[in-house]
Amino acid sequence: MRNPAPLALLLLAAATVLAPAHAAGTLAPSDGSKAAPEIRAHEVHVTVLDGFARTQVDQTFHNSTEQTIEGIYTCPVPVDGSLSELSIQIGERTLEGEVLPRAKAQSIYEEQKAAGRDSALGTQEGYERYEFRVAAIPPGGDVKVEYVYYQPIAIDTGVGRYVYPRLARSGTATPSFTARSPSTSS
Repeated sequence: MRNPAPLALLLLAAATVLAPAHAAGTLAPSDGSKAAPEIRAHEVHVTVLDGFARTQVDQTFHNSTEQTIEGIYTCPVPVDGSLSELSIQIGERTLEGEVLPRAKAQSIYEEQKAAGRDSALGTQEGYERYEFRVAAIPPGGDVKVEYVYYQPIAIDTGVGRYVYPRLARSGTATPSFTARSPSTSS
C-alpha cells in the first residue's frame, strides 16, 4: 500500500504558503484610519549551522494612499529567538537599529518625527513580538524592513526542527509551518 504521508506534507506546505499575509511582519497605519500598506515583496533566508538557525526576513511595503503616514511594523520572533539586526529603508534613506533605554529612544523618535525626518522606534512587546514605529512614509512610497534573528534548533535523535513564526490575528506569534519526515512504514 502506498504511504500517504508525503502527500499530506505537501498539502500542509501548500496550505501554509497560500495562507493570508500574516507571516513574518505586518505594517499598519498607527491611527488605523487609512488603508494598510500593501506587501510588495517578502523573502526569508534561513541558514542552519551547528544547532542554530539564522533567519533573515526582508519585506517591502507600499503606501498607496495620498497621505504621508506613520506605520507600525509588527513582527514575531520565536520564544527562544534573539533579534540581532534591523534596518528600515524609507525611500533612499536607510535607518539602522540601535539599542537605547526606552524613555530616551521614545524622546528621540518624537523629536525626529516632529521635525518631519525619517525615523523609527522599536520596542519588544512580550517575549515573542517586536513593534517598530516608522514615521513619514510618503504617499506612493515604499518601506523596506530587514531583520535577522537567531534561534537554537531543538535536536531529537539527530533530527532538528525549524519553525518559522507568524503573527496570529491577536498579535501573538504562532508557528506557521512545521515539517516532519514522512513515515517510512507502509
